Amino acid sequence: MIASSRVLIAAAAAALLVAGGANARPDTATRADAIGFLSVPRTALQGKQARVVVRTGPQASLCRLSVRYADGATEVIGLAVALRRRVTWTWRVNEVAAPGRARLTASCEPAPPLAP
Repeated sequence: MIASSRVLIAAAAAALLVAGGANARPDTATRADAIGFLSVPRTALQGKQARVVVRTGPQASLCRLSVRYADGATEVIGLAVALRRRVTWTWRVNEVAAPGRARLTASCEPAPPLAP
């Protein structure tokens, strides 16, 4: 996690297996301001839906999730707004995703200030 007086950006990563069995576990964040995975699928099948839930820090409101498949291909799942320090993404796994271990990466930051 990188923190500065102006912007807080936190990242957490989890692993899942595409089209196979694995024991992916949610991260156990130790700091109150850290983000971590609360729910990660044990497996994900090509063409089927996957769901991930992330706990955010108290200042985080805008979060991004991406996945890097076993062959190195990266897919940005999207941006989502945190509600009560939680963010949920549901997406359909790419039908041509490489089988094997994939890496999920979530990052969150405060929303930009509203223009006057």
